[in-house]
Amino acid sequence: MATGKALARVATELVLPSGRFASFRRLRVVDMMGMPQDLSSLAFTLCLIARAVQIDGESVSVEELMAMDLQDFFPIQREFIRLFFDGPGVPAA
Repeated sequence: MATGKALARVATELVLPSGRFASFRRLRVVDMMGMPQDLSSLAFTLCLIARAVQIDGESVSVEELMAMDLQDFFPIQREFIRLFFDGPGVPAA
């Protein structure tokens, strides 16, 4: 589990296959507040990714993530898991 100090350093930027830039902000408990209780694990993950990521400096919606080309989505998903579940100290693939 990542410590608070490790999470404070989350400032990753990816260049996606499309050439767009994805950056991540730190998540907080408040980001999970107000989320419907009956979400599937995929829908829950998409909601959290949408709250954590910006693409080309702009926030994205769940709908935009769902419409995204998989070649751009998979690197975002992989980095999200690495940062928020494995910890920022884990090297990127």
